[in-house]
Amino acid sequence: MAAIVPERPRFATRGEGRLIHTLRKLPDNYTVYYEPSIAGLRPDIVVVGPDLGIVVLEVKDYTKRSILSISNNEWTLNINGEVINQKCPLSQARRYSFAIADILRKISS
Repeated sequence: MAAIVPERPRFATRGEGRLIHTLRKLPDNYTVYYEPSIAGLRPDIVVVGPDLGIVVLEVKDYTKRSILSISNNEWTLNINGEVINQKCPLSQARRYSFAIADILRKISS
């Protein structure tokens, strides 16, 4: 069973909680971090394991109906009748991944 840090995430959304519950089933040599602080950023979930390396996950609890449009950089959503623009989750995860890579480069040099 994977280690979860923190062991009991208190402010996880329903989707984040469900994903953490699933990731808990990974092998013992995996660690799942919930909202770690990385260079002032807070990715939803970071998984570290020997087979996958480091995986950054950005979780969205949207329904298919709430997504009005998707572009490379932005999603347009209808949340409780309000139209909002949200940064693309892939862009968010990529930004977090680059921050982690920068930290690892600094540590190894």
